[in-house]
Amino acid sequence: MDEKEIDREKENNRKTDQKLGVDQSTMDQKTGRDQKDQKDQKNQKNQRTSGNEEELRMMQEQRRQIRKEMKHQRAELSEAERKAKDRAITENLLAVLNFPDHSDVMVYAYASFGTEANTFLLLEALWKRKIPTALPRVEGNEMKFYLVSGRKDLTEGYMGILEPAEHCLPAQSPRAVVITPGLAFTKDGKRLGYGGGFYDRFFEAEPLHRKVAIAYGFQVVRDLPSQPWDVRVDQLVTDEEIITVRNCSVPSQLRAKIH
Repeated sequence: MDEKEIDREKENNRKTDQKLGVDQSTMDQKTGRDQKDQKDQKNQKNQRTSGNEEELRMMQEQRRQIRKEMKHQRAELSEAERKAKDRAITENLLAVLNFPDHSDVMVYAYASFGTEANTFLLLEALWKRKIPTALPRVEGNEMKFYLVSGRKDLTEGYMGILEPAEHCLPAQSPRAVVITPGLAFTKDGKRLGYGGGFYDRFFEAEPLHRKVAIAYGFQVVRDLPSQPWDVRVDQLVTDEEIITVRNCSVPSQLRAKIH
């Protein structure tokens, strides 16, 4: 090999080395950018997660405070005030239900507990009129309804609340009216329960029920912090008014009271 060929080979090798160097530098830069992008994405994800956790924590605290306040207001009612409000709620509720005696339309209700609006006035009226009535029994994380024809069919159950006794038969009426408890409500149907999620899970499993909530007037608030799985009610009956959220049949004499 002569000197010219040797020089050409050296020059080619030099250019190749330069090209490889540039390619390697480009690859290193790209790798660095990719690593930075991955790090940025991870940081953004962590920030979003942290932000979501903070929002959830704040929402849970708001809900806790509202529950506490509503329980306090219920406890502050005098016996006379409570009885008057309970009678008014029951009268409005029976008018909204408007079932004839011996109706085959079933009502799913519940046994009131503590300072809740009294449901036994309603239950006694339903039993007297022979309207099929069912109450819930907590079974694990679920809630199932059983036919109850009087107080004799009730026994102390979950959290000391009266529930259907073991001899009661299961209720199977997927379109029954469900009298729904809660601590706070809004006029567009939002509901804040006690935190166990029993009614939300029940309505998710049986979505065709007409959901009629009862509460004292002060339990209706402007807004509530809610989550996607929170189920809204169709109607809300208080001692002061009847609120219809979704189209339901309401007696004409009470339509003027609907807001």
